[in-house]
Amino acid sequence: MLRYINFFSLLFLLHWLLIWCSINTSPSEIFSFGKSLIHSLNSLRIILPLLFSILISIYFIYILFTKKIKIKKIHLYFCAILICQLIGLYLNNERIFLYFGNEKYFDMANINLIILSFSVIFFFILCEYLRLNHNIYKYFFAISLLFLFIVFILSVWPKLAYLRDLNFYDAFNPDRINILQQSAIRITGLSRILAVINLFIILYSLNLKNIYQKKILELLIIINALLLLFMQSRGTLICYFASLAFIIFIIEHDRKNFKTKSILLFVIIPIFLYFFINNSLQKNIKKEEDLKTYSRILTIDTSGRTSIWSHTLKNYEYKKIFGYGPNGDRFFLKDFDKKKNFGDNTSNIFLYTLVSGGLVSLIFLILIFFNFFLIIKKFIENKNLYRYSLVNNLSIVYLVFFSIRSIFENSFGLYSVDFLITYLSLSYLSNLKRI
Repeated sequence: MLRYINFFSLLFLLHWLLIWCSINTSPSEIFSFGKSLIHSLNSLRIILPLLFSILISIYFIYILFTKKIKIKKIHLYFCAILICQLIGLYLNNERIFLYFGNEKYFDMANINLIILSFSVIFFFILCEYLRLNHNIYKYFFAISLLFLFIVFILSVWPKLAYLRDLNFYDAFNPDRINILQQSAIRITGLSRILAVINLFIILYSLNLKNIYQKKILELLIIINALLLLFMQSRGTLICYFASLAFIIFIIEHDRKNFKTKSILLFVIIPIFLYFFINNSLQKNIKKEEDLKTYSRILTIDTSGRTSIWSHTLKNYEYKKIFGYGPNGDRFFLKDFDKKKNFGDNTSNIFLYTLVSGGLVSLIFLILIFFNFFLIIKKFIENKNLYRYSLVNNLSIVYLVFFSIRSIFENSFGLYSVDFLITYLSLSYLSNLKRI
């Protein structure tokens, strides 16, 4: 039995790694294999995860119909949302055949996100069914954070020449391509990665006893926080500082000295350095457009989100109780004539779920958030039991982070970095006996 479990542990770790490799790939790249080394690599990044996802889905279905398996409600809620999107796709009377064309058109190319999403849900249900050692979640987190760190380095390294003035917003123009000849990561995505990594470093440093290691990490945390401020993503900053407040006032609530020190080191010093450096940089700026970029963090505009939210609420066909299917916002907003930065993106998980899966899907999303609330509430009530567990604290902080982020991004509403980290954190916390 031990060998059986170990074998599955290795397979699951491999599948989790492949799942992460599938991020930012497109089904159209399947047919690019052999054109070049990079094209072949991108092709494998979508082929292998899809293949493994199909296999794990088949195995799950076999277990479901041949064994007694207890499935937690939270998994069923996520499955229900995906099923609603599939029904919406079928009822939308658009093309319902496999077509790898322009992703601006709503077609079955989007089905790959559903397959990958289902495989993640089945993946964690099987982890519970096979009773894999709960410590395997630590390796899942390690793979996730390592992948994000590599992506961050590979994204920033080629842009160093453009970052002499710390103008991240222009350096990561979405019109550029990355080293894999794919669409470059947006600044919102890059800042999210750095925020997730920095929150991990903060939690990791809390219980370090080596004073020199602690000082090095504290310096790294300050530098990362400063970079986050220069990335000018207000949404990420809200999520990051709210999560930091959760760490300071909830997780470490009774350490008064820690509160004062943390606020000074991780909040006041980075903000002070940001304004000091920013003011120095602005003295050499002559173009008014560049000046607006540097002061963007201080503006109140919502980058076009509110107009998109208003348009969605006013024009959605509420008789479509199952929505338009996966990535339905791209189809729904394709004729929206006031497009700005988020013209084909509802930038809100509730509106995305409404457009993609309809009113039925939205009900299940509300149930998911209710479960989030219960988990966070129980964690707060028993926080002294979990203080010294890095993975416990990391999971709850990420759940807080992405719950807030879902207000102004589609976030974990669709298959993405947000979805993978949120589902990993949720699965880990829901399997803790005390929670």
